Amino acid sequence: MRSRLTPAALALAAALMTSSAYADPPGMAPDVSLTCQREPAQVVVMLTPGPEVQINAEYGVTVTPTKRDNSAWGIALPMISKGDSDYFPGSVRLVLPLDGAVSPPSLHVEYAYCSKAGVCMPEDADIVCVAAPS
Repeated sequence: MRSRLTPAALALAAALMTSSAYADPPGMAPDVSLTCQREPAQVVVMLTPGPEVQINAEYGVTVTPTKRDNSAWGIALPMISKGDSDYFPGSVRLVLPLDGAVSPPSLHVEYAYCSKAGVCMPEDADIVCVAAPS
């Protein structure tokens, strides 16, 4: 069964999440690890789902700078990545080329995660990219 979630449906779900009556369905805590590393000529954003969730490929992953941080991006942003099937197969790795940066890049990441039963929820987070370990 193919999930047909539109951005409007996910926005409605996000609005419902803010109501005091809303509670996460069992097993639906956002079990997605989000990391960002700054390397010499690029920024790498990784989304890694936990064992009980998948990242929705139809909704995609959107990465947008949160402020003007003097970064010289090598591509037009926001960057939107979508998959060819319902879900991304495992982790999602996005590489954003950098021509240079004065400060650590700060990004806003939007995506949707789904339980194995097909219940999907939107999620977003702000993240500051740290230097890759040497």
